[in-house]
Amino acid sequence: MDVLIITGSPLRLNSSANLCHRAYIFGLIENGNTVDIIEMSEKDLNIDDTITVPDFRNVYEYGSSFYSKLGAKKSSTIVISRTDSEENLKFNINFKSKLKRFVRTKLYGIYGMDIVWYYKVKFGYKQNANYDLVVSLAYPLVSHKVAEFLLKKRIVAKKWIQIWEDPWSLAPGNNYRNPKSLREERRILSKADEIIYVSPITLSYQKEEFPESSDKMRWLPLPSYFSENDNNIDFSELKFGYFGDYTSDVRNLKPFYNVVNDFKLNTVICGKSDLNLVSNDSITIRPRIPIGELKEYEEKTNVLVLLCNLGGGQIPGKIYQCSATNKLILFILDGSDDEKRIITEYFSQFNRFVFCDNNEDSIKDAINSIPKYLKSDCYTKPLDLFSPKNIARCIVENTDLDYCT
Repeated sequence: MDVLIITGSPLRLNSSANLCHRAYIFGLIENGNTVDIIEMSEKDLNIDDTITVPDFRNVYEYGSSFYSKLGAKKSSTIVISRTDSEENLKFNINFKSKLKRFVRTKLYGIYGMDIVWYYKVKFGYKQNANYDLVVSLAYPLVSHKVAEFLLKKRIVAKKWIQIWEDPWSLAPGNNYRNPKSLREERRILSKADEIIYVSPITLSYQKEEFPESSDKMRWLPLPSYFSENDNNIDFSELKFGYFGDYTSDVRNLKPFYNVVNDFKLNTVICGKSDLNLVSNDSITIRPRIPIGELKEYEEKTNVLVLLCNLGGGQIPGKIYQCSATNKLILFILDGSDDEKRIITEYFSQFNRFVFCDNNEDSIKDAINSIPKYLKSDCYTKPLDLFSPKNIARCIVENTDLDYCT
């Protein structure tokens, strides 16, 4: 099958979304498909050279916007003084975010500065090609708009699948509902042959919000992007690792930090945040770092920590990656009671996770119970269910991912 992938972000830009996009593509190729890609150019961006890319047939790159270049450079060089109060940090970052959002929407419309990339593809892509399948991957959301234009003006495809990781109205940190963006989301969804979300809760919300497109919607887990199986893990001393972003308007890492700080547990935390968490003798705090360096930290841990969003029902993509290891997984639940119930019901079937609520008492109880879980091999047995090959097969064949306990 000939497949075209469209993503408005280069695959070697270090983010969990890009790593998942890369895994989708590896899975498609592993299943025998031929893949072309249209992506943002890597030029002038801070690319992580330790990230390998799939073996594409054709790669079409189009320039990044000035905003993308500026954002990538700032994210790699920003230094937050530990003498600043947490309140001041939050105020400064939130003010800048609101100002940037105001400028983006006033000057560039609902797609923000990503619309620049849309126009570069629109006027730069001249091929007339036929594909069995077109898959647009969002985030960024403009990928779907690019796909719509190309299918109308440039290419022919038997099927168009939209994959939405964070829908417009449910995106983390998006605390307002914009009528214009909802109208555009409804319009874009109406054009797809199939729509895939990465959380059953998100699927439920989207079906309710856009009933006219609900019959085209389904959900599939994200693919894991690495597999690790170290049978020599020593659990005599627990070593915790949280690897992911934790900005305060999306996720609340403070309860976990307070617990491991009180217990003086060996812990490493790596990710972008506006919180002023401080390293000490037992806790190492790092910003977002290259994959190669991150793996060195991961290898020194034996308990991986997952943290749900404050709300919206999105499942942290890291859960699928953690599941592909044989380390114990502490799954910290957050959000509404219904969201926590649905997530727990789905993931508890694997007997792979130690669940707790996002408060200090619940986290303490879960940590104290870890020796009990270590007596069962299934809690440290890698799951291959979420492999790129399995997920890609479900995408192409329009099937669900089945699991039998």
